[in-house]
Amino acid sequence: MTNSIKKKAAVLLSICVAMMQCLVLPSNAADTKPDFFGFGAVGSFTTEETEQLAKAIYRGLENHESNINLRQSGLPSIGTDVTSIESLASIYRSVIAGWDVGILTMKNSMSYRMDRYGVLEIVPTYLVEDDVYESEYQAMVSLMDEAVSGVDSSWTDAEKALYIHDWMANAYNYDNNEYETTEETYLRHTAYGMLKRNIAVCEGYSWLYGLLLRRVGVESLMVESVELLHAWNALQIEGAWYYVDVTWDDFYAYHPGLVQHENFLVSRSALESTGHNSSDWKLVTGTDTDDLFVSQKYDDAFWAQTESVITPYQDNSWVSIEVDENETSWFVRYAFDAETGEYTEEIIGSWSGTDGGSGSETAHLVPAVWNGLLFYSAPKDILFIHDDLHHWLAGLTDEQQAEYGNIYGMRIEGDLLYYYVSVNKYIAPTEMVIDLTDEHIKSRIDQALGEEETETTTEETTTTTEETTTTEETTTTEETTTTEATTTTTEETTTTTEVTTTTEETTTTTEATTTTEETTTTTEETTTTEATTTTTEATTTTTTTAATTTEQKITTTTTTKTETTTTTTATTVSTTTTTETTTTTESETPELTGDANGDGEVTILDIIIVQKYLLGQKGMEEQGAMNADLTKDGFVNAFDLALLKRMLLNA
Repeated sequence: MTNSIKKKAAVLLSICVAMMQCLVLPSNAADTKPDFFGFGAVGSFTTEETEQLAKAIYRGLENHESNINLRQSGLPSIGTDVTSIESLASIYRSVIAGWDVGILTMKNSMSYRMDRYGVLEIVPTYLVEDDVYESEYQAMVSLMDEAVSGVDSSWTDAEKALYIHDWMANAYNYDNNEYETTEETYLRHTAYGMLKRNIAVCEGYSWLYGLLLRRVGVESLMVESVELLHAWNALQIEGAWYYVDVTWDDFYAYHPGLVQHENFLVSRSALESTGHNSSDWKLVTGTDTDDLFVSQKYDDAFWAQTESVITPYQDNSWVSIEVDENETSWFVRYAFDAETGEYTEEIIGSWSGTDGGSGSETAHLVPAVWNGLLFYSAPKDILFIHDDLHHWLAGLTDEQQAEYGNIYGMRIEGDLLYYYVSVNKYIAPTEMVIDLTDEHIKSRIDQALGEEETETTTEETTTTTEETTTTEETTTTEETTTTEATTTTTEETTTTTEVTTTTEETTTTTEATTTTEETTTTTEETTTTEATTTTTEATTTTTTTAATTTEQKITTTTTTKTETTTTTTATTVSTTTTTETTTTTESETPELTGDANGDGEVTILDIIIVQKYLLGQKGMEEQGAMNADLTKDGFVNAFDLALLKRMLLNA
């Protein structure tokens, strides 16, 4: 074969190959590609041309192609002039930044090949090797699915954006590290780097935020400012646009639960007031943000002032924290009306008191929901709210507070409650953990849930005496007498309790409810309790373990005597029933005073004073503490609170 024939054959072969490349497309390409119409006209391309190029780039990234061919039938011709190349680069970056298919692709530079007719193909730069690309891509998809798994499909787009905003600020931190290689440094700017490392700079925040929003159906584009060297997001909700800067709202970088909201769903003027005061705002597509219709609808929304995570609660509602002029923090439940776009609010609890000497009051308060209960952190304690009452769950010892500081931040993941302790909210904290399913922790929760569940049922002509006492011997007497005339019941109950405490803090609750026709005595006993808290310092590899052991001995003696006499007009029937259980008594019933505020009478105000004292919200005068120490053991604890409640019930 002569050289001329060989050359002709080679030319024909190349033409055939080129035609095959142009004509062979995935059969489902038209069905699976997103609609890029929202990009508009980018640079020198029309809206239709922009959409066609975006789909071709998307298809190439989806198939992990090493070369994305742009000489396909129907695609616009791309010249070699600067304007055409820059416009193509903007479309390329927008696809990578907006959809999962680009998460493993470098977007800040575009390599391409061209001939004398113009740009022939784009050559993507992938962040991982080909042999691990598919497995790494699936791993990133799984992480993003997990991140949005808490989103309720019935929420509005604003609520979905709020949840993801607070979730990201909780889960990730700003990357202040310095890296040795260009590749490692670039990862700081990517959604992939944030998912892999849990840290990134502003570009990584906005990139990942946009990807997560798109997964739940919210349109988002990245906004960039060269003057500020910064990036954030523009969100489209119900036809209007709003700005969100998750990076700047994640101000307290290392304290989960502490989240600002002054840069969430705001107008341009509101965002400029927080420091975004440059004049070169541009979308990732390269177009000016001035072309967007930006709304002020949410500039003064309920989330604007809180520094704590806003938590999904019951019945599609949210819990936020507001602070009034008296430095009282209110836990407020907000319910959103999707039809009117308005929120209704309901106060479900409050916190007042000192903040531990550093930072604002809300810097300590972080709400989180577990099994329908609202837990929250305070400077020294972890508490929860049930039926408008605050219940203590766990807290820092004096030694822990001296070593680590106060509690700044909290989160609940599964059945584990993590709280974060440091000198102030700006310093990396030590993480501590509570297993909410632990036997002793769960018993405290169950005990609190059962405190308000005492119910008494009385009928006018029926007397029921029912008592169960567990000691070395258990006796139950149950009697019902019905009469047409007179029923007289005389009941006498003596309870002696001795408590021996060998720990820093012991909680015992004894409740009794007495009426004329029914006496119920309930004694709840907590025996040896042992809890272990593991502390890991974030800035080192040192692990510290703090253990608290509580031992509690309770000796209970109960004597119950019941005598009932029933008389009718026709006959006289005398019935006497006596049930008696006796064990050794080591002390006599303490004298009950209970006047905790020293006003000369025992009222509901005294209960409130004791509750606040036990929660660390307010101290008591010496005489008030003596009056509140109903067991006369030298301490005011939950046992005294229970006795005080019984006094008022019997009054």
